[in-house]
Amino acid sequence: MRFRKHDRGGISFEFVIMFPVLATLLISAFSYFEAFRTNSVMSKIGFTINDIVSRVSEYSNAEMGDMTLLQRKMTPFNVVNQRLRISNICMGPSGLRVYWSQTSAQIGTTPPLELTEATIPVDIMPTLVEGESVMLTEIWGQWTPVVTGFGVGPREFNSELIIRPRFVRMMAHAERRPGNPICPS
Repeated sequence: MRFRKHDRGGISFEFVIMFPVLATLLISAFSYFEAFRTNSVMSKIGFTINDIVSRVSEYSNAEMGDMTLLQRKMTPFNVVNQRLRISNICMGPSGLRVYWSQTSAQIGTTPPLELTEATIPVDIMPTLVEGESVMLTEIWGQWTPVVTGFGVGPREFNSELIIRPRFVRMMAHAERRPGNPICPS
């Protein structure tokens, strides 16, 4: 009878039960927010690199080094194994062709393969007329959450972005395809 009337400690008991649940929910929400933010940042990095590349009339290996450095500087600290591929795709008489493709990766990371006609992502390609070209920029990064074990595990984020060259019909590559660019047949 004495224990029924005594209600001191009820709040402490509820706190002991609910605090771990609330803490877990808070940490899980933080992890999910961090994943969405990292995915958004990776897309913005791709947009930035794509925009810079589209403004030059001839691309070079030095510019690829600059874009790789830019990607590394802009990427969040918990994204590793960063990779970058920039490709110039054109519409030839027989369909989509890869005019040139160049890849880069962090030291110790296997770079992606250069793009070929067989690996062009046709599902995201815009409609092109013969002789027209687009730049395809693809970035990848392996993300690890700051707090693991709360619903979100490590995953790879990637972005595929397409833009037309701004000042030329098709972009030459100084070391791979110099001179007047013409889409191969």
